[in-house]
Amino acid sequence: MSAYPNGDWHTANGRGLPFRPPTVDEALPYSPFTSIVPFSPDVIPFPVNEPPTPPTTLTPDQQVAGRKAVGILNEEIRGPSSTAHHLEHTLRELRSLLGDPREMTEFHFKPTAQLATPPPDSPTKPADENTPTSRPKLSPFASTLLRQTEVHYQPAGIPAPQRSKSKQEPPRPHVSTAPPQRSSQQMDPNQRTTPLVKNSALVYPPSTPVPSVTSSQPRSGPAVVIKPSSAPKHEFRLIENVPSSPGETQHANLDYLATLQPAERELAEQKIQRLRKLVEKYREAKDELESDYFEKVSTLDSDLTAMTSDALKTLYDRVMSVYATKCFSSVPVETIIQIHSLCDPLIVMSDQSSFFSEGELYSWTGDLAVVECGLKAAKLALTVMLEGPPDRRTTSEDLLTAIIRGMKRVLESCIFKVLAASRKDTDTSIFAYATDHRPEISTVLRLCTSVEELLAQTVRKVTLPDSALYEVEFLALALLVHPNSDSEKDSVLGIQQFERLRRAAMDVVTNIFAFRPDHQQPVLDEILNSLEKLPDKGSNTRQFKSVREEPIMTVSAIFMQFVQVAATNTQDQRTKATSVPKEDDSSADDESESDYDEDRRDARKKKRGKSNASAEANTDRLMNNAKLIAQRIATTLTDRAKNVSKSGDKPFRNLLDMFVDDFCKVLGSPEWPAADLLLVPLFNLMCQLRNDKDNRNMALSILGTMGGGILDFRKRTRQLRRDIDVSQSDLSAKLCRLTEEILEDDAPTLKRSDLVALKDPYRMVVESLPDYLKVTDNPEDLHLLSVRGCYVSCWLDFMSQVISQDKEAAEDPGIVELRKKVRSMALEPRWSSQEYKYQNVSESQSRLAAGATTMKNAFCRYYPTIVSVMFEQVRVGGAQQKTSAIRNIDSFLTKDPHAISDRHVNALVRNLGDNSPSVRATVLQLISRCLESNPAFGRLCMPSVLQMTRDTHNEPKKRAINLLKLFYTRSESLEAKVQIVTALLPASQDHENTVADMARQALEEVWLNVLDTKAHGDENRLKLQRVERVSLIVQTVQRSQRFGSTNSMQAFEKFFYKALDRSAPNASVNFQICKNLVADLVEGVISPDSMAEDYTQNSGLQTLSIFARVSPRMFTLDQIQRLKLYIIDPKTAEDIEILSSTVTVFRYVVPHLLDIPTKFADDVWRLLSVAISKLAQAAASGTILGKNTLLGVGHCMWIMKGVATNGLAKLLAVIGSSLVQLLQAVALGSEPPAQEAQKKRIMSWLTIIGAFGKVCDWSEYVTQFHNSVANSARKIVANKPAAEKQLKTLLNPSGMAPSLILLETVRAFTKQSWVLDIRESAMCAVCEVCQGCPDLFRRADVDTTFKVVFMNDISSLKEIVLTQFHEYFIKKEQQSQKEGHTEPAPDNAKNGSSRMGTTFEASPDQVNVSYLARSFLQAIVDIALQNDNELALVATKTIVSVSRQGLVHPKEVGPVLIAIGSSSNPRLSEVVAPEHKSIHAKHESNFHNEYMDAVKMAFQYQRDVFHDPHGMTKPPDCKPKMAHVFNIMKDGSRKTVKTFISNLLGKIDFKLSDLAEPTASLNELLYTRFCLENLALFDVAKMEEVSLIITALESIVLKNTGPSVGVAIETEMPKQAPAPQQSQLPPDTASGFLAPDAAMQDAMRDNHVSVSDDRLLQITRACMMLQMMWETRCFIRKAYNIKANRISQKAFPNSAQRVNFIKGAELWEKFAHIFNAVETRRSMFDHCYEFAELLEVDKDFAIAEDEGEDEGEGYATPQEDEDQGVPVPTSGRGRKRKPSASLTSTPKKARGRPSGSKSKKRSSKTPEWDDGH
Repeated sequence: MSAYPNGDWHTANGRGLPFRPPTVDEALPYSPFTSIVPFSPDVIPFPVNEPPTPPTTLTPDQQVAGRKAVGILNEEIRGPSSTAHHLEHTLRELRSLLGDPREMTEFHFKPTAQLATPPPDSPTKPADENTPTSRPKLSPFASTLLRQTEVHYQPAGIPAPQRSKSKQEPPRPHVSTAPPQRSSQQMDPNQRTTPLVKNSALVYPPSTPVPSVTSSQPRSGPAVVIKPSSAPKHEFRLIENVPSSPGETQHANLDYLATLQPAERELAEQKIQRLRKLVEKYREAKDELESDYFEKVSTLDSDLTAMTSDALKTLYDRVMSVYATKCFSSVPVETIIQIHSLCDPLIVMSDQSSFFSEGELYSWTGDLAVVECGLKAAKLALTVMLEGPPDRRTTSEDLLTAIIRGMKRVLESCIFKVLAASRKDTDTSIFAYATDHRPEISTVLRLCTSVEELLAQTVRKVTLPDSALYEVEFLALALLVHPNSDSEKDSVLGIQQFERLRRAAMDVVTNIFAFRPDHQQPVLDEILNSLEKLPDKGSNTRQFKSVREEPIMTVSAIFMQFVQVAATNTQDQRTKATSVPKEDDSSADDESESDYDEDRRDARKKKRGKSNASAEANTDRLMNNAKLIAQRIATTLTDRAKNVSKSGDKPFRNLLDMFVDDFCKVLGSPEWPAADLLLVPLFNLMCQLRNDKDNRNMALSILGTMGGGILDFRKRTRQLRRDIDVSQSDLSAKLCRLTEEILEDDAPTLKRSDLVALKDPYRMVVESLPDYLKVTDNPEDLHLLSVRGCYVSCWLDFMSQVISQDKEAAEDPGIVELRKKVRSMALEPRWSSQEYKYQNVSESQSRLAAGATTMKNAFCRYYPTIVSVMFEQVRVGGAQQKTSAIRNIDSFLTKDPHAISDRHVNALVRNLGDNSPSVRATVLQLISRCLESNPAFGRLCMPSVLQMTRDTHNEPKKRAINLLKLFYTRSESLEAKVQIVTALLPASQDHENTVADMARQALEEVWLNVLDTKAHGDENRLKLQRVERVSLIVQTVQRSQRFGSTNSMQAFEKFFYKALDRSAPNASVNFQICKNLVADLVEGVISPDSMAEDYTQNSGLQTLSIFARVSPRMFTLDQIQRLKLYIIDPKTAEDIEILSSTVTVFRYVVPHLLDIPTKFADDVWRLLSVAISKLAQAAASGTILGKNTLLGVGHCMWIMKGVATNGLAKLLAVIGSSLVQLLQAVALGSEPPAQEAQKKRIMSWLTIIGAFGKVCDWSEYVTQFHNSVANSARKIVANKPAAEKQLKTLLNPSGMAPSLILLETVRAFTKQSWVLDIRESAMCAVCEVCQGCPDLFRRADVDTTFKVVFMNDISSLKEIVLTQFHEYFIKKEQQSQKEGHTEPAPDNAKNGSSRMGTTFEASPDQVNVSYLARSFLQAIVDIALQNDNELALVATKTIVSVSRQGLVHPKEVGPVLIAIGSSSNPRLSEVVAPEHKSIHAKHESNFHNEYMDAVKMAFQYQRDVFHDPHGMTKPPDCKPKMAHVFNIMKDGSRKTVKTFISNLLGKIDFKLSDLAEPTASLNELLYTRFCLENLALFDVAKMEEVSLIITALESIVLKNTGPSVGVAIETEMPKQAPAPQQSQLPPDTASGFLAPDAAMQDAMRDNHVSVSDDRLLQITRACMMLQMMWETRCFIRKAYNIKANRISQKAFPNSAQRVNFIKGAELWEKFAHIFNAVETRRSMFDHCYEFAELLEVDKDFAIAEDEGEDEGEGYATPQEDEDQGVPVPTSGRGRKRKPSASLTSTPKKARGRPSGSKSKKRSSKTPEWDDGH
């Protein structure tokens, strides 16, 4: 700027101007542009009052380069003409650019008056004096160009002929109306003056507008004449893309040599000359016989003369020296051709020689040197081809073919062998050699990479013939899929070295795909067909590393590159087509004036309309092509992966997962916009496949991966938004706000505002790509070009989507203008950079902008659909689909806690009732995940989760327990906490130890946690915490009792018992906590107002009674004395409850208290005595609590008899009084009326006797007992002498034990002469007295009494006896458990006899218990197996207790328990399940036969008790009734499972003779169905068990029993004259033979009259049994999706996956149809024939009729293998089996297929239901 000082008007050289330049207003009337400035300020600077602008828009570097080039040209003009070839070339080129003057348009300019403004250093002249302009001196080159250029101009004032005009325009304001003039004659070129320089090339100082100065005479000035074309206007047409000719391309790339300084240029020319001389020298030396530069080499085909390695190195260095000057294009073409001829032998030698023999490793060293020279020669040849002058002669097809073949030979014979070598191979010679010669081999590999990179450039820059291009293409495609080394450790060369070669091959393929559209389809097909060669496992599968992205598979990158290239206008980039004109220029042209403005404006509008339509079509074509290619890739990947397992031999399933995972990894990356385009068709295909039963699992898995990919992408975007500093710039702040809005917007629809919002992010991504990819903005960079082009195409597609949803957007001017500009960018990617200047965009901003655009694309908007699909599968899918869907949802929640809503959670909760335990467990895990994200979901889930603690499988219970712990910690409601704790209590006593431990641990955390130590300083807070805990425990007990949950109460007690056990961890801490709890409970009972609102005294006392039973040591005397107030008179039921709890506390605590005051004992005794009679009356009325309370009172009185005053005498008085009354009642109440009158009192007395007889042990007080009862009797006799006879036993009781007196007294009331109520009370009293003295159980009269009860059909008496037996067994069982924790042996037990004496000697209790078990077990079993009521429940519990104590052998009770386990009554099945599992665990190996007995017993149990002999429950449930057996077996040995299946299948096999008796055959038929239905629905674990079942069933039907039944059918009831089938008759006669007529049916029936009804029924039932076996076999094959002939042994260890949607209802219907066979005699015959046909023809081989095969064709049945089972082919014609007998007289057909049939293509597939129907 300093070179142009301010001042008056003057030139840049300091010379004064002859006139002042006009202002804009002055010049405007003389300009043809009167409305707008026609050019941008870069072309014509706008004159403003500012410092002058530079004279040019070129940068300083460009100006320096231009001056240098002109200087070189000037030097050539001054130098000798022999060296001026560059000057002549440049002049010729410029003249061609100026064009023919005769073809140019003519312009006329108005003359203006000279406004002189003399400079300060010039003399002042008059203003009106015209001073001639002092022109600057032109340079020699400019003068030469001017002299040789024909420029037409003429001075103003010379008249010119008028141009004919079609239409005269009215004059515009301020425009002269003088008509334009044109010279009538041509001027002599020698007389022409120098043309004026353009205004844009001058720098004008600012001027102030002044009034225009007019002149009467026009000023002389130049007028440039550009002749218009004489062609008619209608013949003009618009050409969008004008391809450049080779000459034009050459002109565009001017010789770089011309821009060098003379010294540099001279140096470059010297290097070129030396290269030419060297090449000429080598060419001459090649023809010599002996030369130092060449050597003779023998190849397989011929002898060659090739350069030596030194000569090649010299030539290579010379070429690279010229290449470094960037002037290689100046090398003559002949030299390039000669270099190719020199390199050719070395290249050919690499292909035609036998290199790298595996047996001759010693020769590899020389071979490496040879191939290194060949590859270097190939590299040299390609380099000079690409860098030399563009000439067709330099692109030899033979040379390229030789390069490809030589490189291919090197790769196959050397590199690939080294890659495959490993230290783990048997022969490690190649690995060892390659390790020693790693540098040489690495050099060869690097040269291969360089050659491949040059081939990629060749494909782009050179139009290769198809034959050469195919060679290049196939080599690159082979490198793409060739495997690399397995690991870096086993790789000699390193994994990345070969991956660089693969990357170069990828560039080759991509360039072919981009610039050769005719090769796109073959290239894509070849890659898709080679997918199976790709590795699908291992750490080396993803080796493509981008600049900023995670590694992905190379083929994934290629697929995305293909889509991006298809979305890019690469063809125009290759041909250097011009871009579309700018809108500003077009609009300016519309307003410009010319002689025919109107016509040109119309033509321009038409052109522009066509141009816009063409541009729209071209851009739409780009996106459509990209989508078509993406669709093709997605379809092929999906089709290949269909019906392929992940563990199969083919990798397509795993590859599909890996491709989708790769696309999701780079989703939203600025480098890979095609990931979104590829994922969209994949998503659509997966949505279609989710309804395909064979591929739905794959679809769900892929959709889950996609959903996770979207969430990962959103997570990355959120992290980017957080990391960006919004204060960095306004751009960052705006971008962050936009991203936040998009993330929060879940609406799947697009809005018009999205177009405006995403304009900047799209533009930011497009402009930041060079920096993001770390490349220069080079138009030859295909990757950059394709990424940019794909983004622009996606931008246009996004606009189209918005406009399609919002029609008003199409009319928005802003959107229309934006769309036009983006289309311009699509056609010319650099258009935006030429039009706009943007801010610098950082990497994080670019990523965030790309994320914002991607989130609005179609794929990310599919996420709600993916979630809906998953929940739909959770609701209606099979077990496997549900598990997969839930796993995916769990993954979603892991990635984003807010991934689902309340609606989805409700759908989850409904699936907790699913039949599959794995589904239930997974749902619980998913609910837990939901709660972590949103605790409010707990209100929707908790009721169902509470029920899951009682699940039949362990895993759901574990998950439910963990979930309840989470509920508890987050719940504030006491009611909810009580529900949780109540549900955990039964689980704490689960038979599965892990479940019980988890539940106990959860309860300990709730109840036995140490209170917050920080609260100790605040007494109120500590007290509040203790009150909350007490309230929780009390309400738990209250809730359990309110709902009658006995199990919960027992579990509550057992939990604290175990927690306080000495062996328990933290026993001392737990004891102290519980002791504090007891103190708080007592305080709460005394002062209930201090507790919670729902707290009651009754509940507090009940809780205290439980703690008293668990550990009486936690109570103190003071607490017991305070509780004395609650020994109340039981007037009401509530009083009885309070008294019962209080008495229980006293019963267990008082024995552990020391120094009990006598007064306290007397008070308690008095209160208890008052309650005895009322409790007895309540018990006599049927109140169980009254009876239990009376027992508690008896215990208390017996305990306190020594402390209370005359306690023993008072107690004996109560007993004596009751005995006296009962003995009198025996004599007086023999008649029913008398019994009814005395019934309540008798029952009360019996209750008292039974209770005290059970509680009190009178063996130590025999004398006192005798004296007391005798005194009581004497008092009665004194008043009633007549009663002496009745009381004789009591008056003289000597010799009788007290317990015997009690027994004989109450047993008299068990006789049948008494009413049932009295007998029931008496029987209860008898049992209780016997419990008090167990030896009485073995008395003969007592035994007879019990047996009479079991023989008579009086359920109430049986229930009483069983209840007492069960109570006695439980009592002794608990005692045995306590005694099991024996103390260490005493020191004096030195010998073995003492030890054996204490170990093996049975106690009296054990003897009595064992006696009862042996004597009455069978009766108890009969009751359990013949009833389904409370009586059966008590009997079952008794059997379980007997089994637990080991009183009988497990084989005696095991089958009974298994049979009861099949009950539909859950109370029964749940009782036996733990014991069954225990027996199986202990006696699994010796229990095989007992399982068969158990199955038979279960069948009879179901038939007789439930009147349902089926083996499965009724539809729609259809669950196996013996499922509990199999579930327990599966946890054990697999050998046991197989033995069980084999034995069960053996049980259903039969002989025809076994079915002779009708009743027996019916039972056998029903039993077979029972077993088959269970077998069909058993959920086996391994495919071996499936094969075992199928093979055994096929053997029974086809080998063992089936053939004998077939023989019986053939011999006893052969078919006679079967009715012809309609399809076998001609069309005109078929209608008369639709069915046999009545006469024929009668004849058929008469022919079978010899078969008796019994025999027919026998055979029919045999056929029914065999048919059911076959249907079961077919059902199992379908249920486990078995389509192969047989299950191979390799598949035996595989897990058996049942198809969940195959329900047992199908088998139920099949069996129902079979059982209809015995309805009539005719149906029996038909069924027998149907079975015979099953034996004769294998319908599993039937095919469709449209295959066109002859009816007589068939296959020969292969030999059956006994070990492998019956082969079951999956396709083919229906064929005959190998039966023992044929049912027809038709001769056997020839085996095998007729000649010629083998060539027929079969299209049949295995039917999913292969039962032949």
